[in-house]
Amino acid sequence: MQELLSFPPPHLLYRQLTTPPPPHLLYRQLTTPPPPPAPTHNNIYAHALFSFFCSLFQDGWPIIKHPRKGRPARRHLVCKEGYIGVIEDPKDSRSLHKKGYHISSILGVAQGATTGVFDRTLADAAVRAAKNDFCLSLEFKERTIDIECDTPQAARDLLKCLEKITN
Repeated sequence: MQELLSFPPPHLLYRQLTTPPPPHLLYRQLTTPPPPPAPTHNNIYAHALFSFFCSLFQDGWPIIKHPRKGRPARRHLVCKEGYIGVIEDPKDSRSLHKKGYHISSILGVAQGATTGVFDRTLADAAVRAAKNDFCLSLEFKERTIDIECDTPQAARDLLKCLEKITN
């Protein structure tokens, strides 16, 4: 029992504290990449703004989706983990990864009922003119996602959010 509690002699303890680390640890310390540069004010602001707008889409923005085939239906516009999409249940991130698109693939956002999908689903010209302020289209390389908001103000707010996220 007395051997377990004994300490090494002071000259050995001093030697243990002052010996340099082994060469393989020195090599690892020299080869680690330098830390990233400090963020600038613009980067911090852009990241904070992006995070704020993405937080608005976490629970889903209620919209009416106008599909290429079929009738318009109530859905949620969701933005999580870098993906944006129109899905039925905003908590189902698996379908978002399956049906969604990466945010960087958005080419633009168009306001108004200007696409062929809106021409089909809003066949009457008077209805299309009345709903023009309610409608938006997310433009991708291969297609558009055509959505309708409940109010013109919601459509304008959504347009601002999407423009900030895509720029």
